[in-house]
Formats: sequence, C-alpha cells, structure tokens
Amino acid sequence: MKKIILLLCFAISLSAQAQILRVGPKVGVHVSRSNYEDREFQKDYRRIPAMAFHAGMVMNVKVSDIFSLQTELLYQENRKHIESELLGDWLKERYRYLSLPALIRVTFPMGHNEIYVNAGPNISYWLGGKGEIMHSEVYDFDLETLKYEIIFGGRTDDYRYVVDSPNRFQLGLDIGMGAVFPLGAKYLMVDLRFTAGHTNMVKKEVKYLPLSFYEDNLLHSQQVLSLSLAYILNFDFHELNTKGKSTGKQKER
Repeated sequence: MKKIILLLCFAISLSAQAQILRVGPKVGVHVSRSNYEDREFQKDYRRIPAMAFHAGMVMNVKVSDIFSLQTELLYQENRKHIESELLGDWLKERYRYLSLPALIRVTFPMGHNEIYVNAGPNISYWLGGKGEIMHSEVYDFDLETLKYEIIFGGRTDDYRYVVDSPNRFQLGLDIGMGAVFPLGAKYLMVDLRFTAGHTNMVKKEVKYLPLSFYEDNLLHSQQVLSLSLAYILNFDFHELNTKGKSTGKQKER
C-alpha cells in the first residue's frame, strides 16, 4: 500500500508539470481469469480464461519526452468460467466494473513513433453482474441451466442473489507496454496490459447460490490481460502559451 501511495504522489507531481495533454476514446478486449484464495478449491476446478470488452476515455499528461502520467475511466466486464474436473459441472459469471487506472509511463521516442512501458495502481468499482450455472441440483428447478443476477441489496429469490459483504472497491496493479503512432495531427495508441487483482470479491467466504452441494465462493481476485486501441487528440500547452505571448507582443507594438 505504501508503494501505491508513493506512486500516486509521484503521479500528482508529474501532472503539475504538464506540457502536453493527450485525450481520446479507448476500446479493447481482454481475457480474465479468477485467482482463488483457496488453493485446494482451485485444484478441483479448471479455470478457463474468458474474453470480454472494455471502453472509455484515456488522458495522458506528458511532462517530457520520457515521462508522463496516464489515467483512464473505463467501463469493463470481467468474466469467470470454471468447470469441475470430476463432474463436468460449470459456472459462468460476468462482473461489471468502472475502472480507474493511474499509470506512470516511460516513453522511448523512435522517430515519429513512440514505444512505452507503464505501471501503476488500478481502482475498480464493482457495479453488479450476472451468472449461469449447470449443476445436478439445477434440475430441481426444471431447467438445464440456472441464470441469475448478482446484486448487493434487496431480496434474494431463485433468479436474483444478494452478495453479502462485497468488496465494491477493488485494487489491482497494472503493468504494460505499447506504442503510439502519428495519424496526421492525431495519434493511434496500441496498448497491451496485465492487471493483477489484489482484492477478493468479498470480505469473507459466502455461498450466495441456493444449491446445497455447490462449493463455489467469491474469495477470489481477477487477473486480466487486455489489448486496446485509443484515438488520441494532442494539446501542446507550451506551444499555446508561446503563441499567446507572441500575439500579445504584436498587439503592444
């Protein structure tokens, strides 16, 4: 936690020295997988990477040719898919998030292009989700699979389940690399990133499905590998200030 606070302080100091601001929309796909706290449970169930999407806005504050701060606001869906090694039962869940990474970037200019590496904390807010399970007990509902909604308040019924003591705010660490290519006066950013989640979905072990013999729990974090594209607009504050001063001098004359 101390390292994350130091990174945030350094990021704030960088933004105060901003020379160039880059903003634009960002879209991408990612593969997520659950990392369970219970290692024995993890041995009994095969964790299958599941693909989802993310979209939002990106802002990069460039203070030099080398250092910059990048923040983003993203809508993101992470998916969980596990299967029993013995019985073949499976569960699929989809979690919806608002995600806010804060990354320190080191850039290596290569002609008109840029190659970069970055790292920093990622704070996500869990909005809710949906799930589907295939299990022998589901047949008691006269269904082949049971589909349900994940909520954080209200009444639990056969198709809507309340998660007790959830960690709505979740912390992770982003590490990645990418490239920036000029497109006339605009830029295209290609970003590859790995997010290691450090916060479990809940504060304590809970079973929120009404199935007596199903052992899944939410004591797991998320691991995510993402690939995204961003269309970037560039604003050079130094150039704008220089033009303003130049125009002022001409008027005085």
